[in-house]
Order: sequence, then structure tokens, then C-alpha cells
Amino acid sequence: EDTRRARVLGVVALVSVVGTSVFSLHAMYTDPAFARDDDRRAVAIIRERAVPGAGVVLDANFAPVFDYYARGAWPTTNEPREVPPRPEATMRDLAGFSAGRPQVWAVLWHDYYADPQGIVWRWLKHNLYARDYINVKGGLKVLDFDAMPAGLAPSGGVFGGVAMVEAYDATLRPRSSDGRAGVDLYWRAVGHPSADYSIAAHLIDSA
Repeated sequence: EDTRRARVLGVVALVSVVGTSVFSLHAMYTDPAFARDDDRRAVAIIRERAVPGAGVVLDANFAPVFDYYARGAWPTTNEPREVPPRPEATMRDLAGFSAGRPQVWAVLWHDYYADPQGIVWRWLKHNLYARDYINVKGGLKVLDFDAMPAGLAPSGGVFGGVAMVEAYDATLRPRSSDGRAGVDLYWRAVGHPSADYSIAAHLIDSA
């Protein structure tokens, strides 16, 4: 009797363990909440949109993971280089790395720890033009900053007393295989926005 009962309890325990394991494995491979950081996607975004001569700023020693997928496609720098960061040294390094580059990407991974003051983000916003901000699974932030190209048409148009179009590029060069085209507007804040604004560009005629 005792042996039989022990066998039944053993079978019940085994079924319970197997059932729990199957449930956990199913969740791990199918539930997005359990997905790992999508490092591959972060690199793919840059690969799709980077221009020749672009560089990439990384943080929190993210370089080994980034290099695994990027395979040396772009020059990189790890900023800030120290924790806690030294603001002046970090800004000096960013200026040197960005000099002469038409585009600088930033992949922020653990910036809350490596750069709690936002030195990198703030310097890039103040010295380059922010084109895009993309959130990637796992808390990764992929940011695209462009230098102002030469030969742009000056504007000076001010909207709402808070934003000025400093220059624009209306060459309407195609950006994708489906025939879509884009107009680049280079904005500069001239006041402190008190609300969110929506921007629309309209193509009136060939001029």
C-alpha cells in the first residue's frame, strides 16, 4: 500500500514538474513579455538608414553586443567612458568623434546608469539635428542625428513663436522603392513649447 501510494505521488509530482516546464518554455518562446533585448533589430535599423561616413555612439559597454551584429560596419565610440561620467571629457570626446560626420547614431542601452545626467543625449541634440527616435525591445533607444548638409536653402520662418525652420532641403529625392519622397526641414527651438505640436508639409507645385 505504501509503495503504491509513493508511486502515485511520484507520478503526480512528475506530471506537475513537466507541466510547469512546458508552460514556462511555451511562454519563453511565444510571449513577447519574456523576449530578450532585440539587439539585432537595433543594428538592423542603422543598417537600413545609415549614410556613408556615419558613426555610432554606444553606452554602458554595449560595444561587444553591438559589434557582434554590426561586424565593424561603422566606427563606434563608448560614451561616457567612465562611471560616474565626466561631463567635460564626454562632450570633448563627442565633439571629436562627430567632427566631419554627416550622421551620428546613438544606441542607448543602460543610459539611466551610465549617463544619468543625459550628457550624451543633450550634446547630440544641441550640436546636431535629431531626425528619429526609435524604441527597441528591451529598453534600447536608437537615435539618429544628422549634421546640417551644405547647400541647404535658408528659411527663418518662425511658427507659434517657439520653433523656427532654419533651413530645408526640398529636392524631393526618393527614399524608398515604393516611390515615396521626403522633404528635410531643420528646426531650431526659439522658445519653450507649452504644448505638443503637429507638423504637416504640403507640396503645392514644382516650385
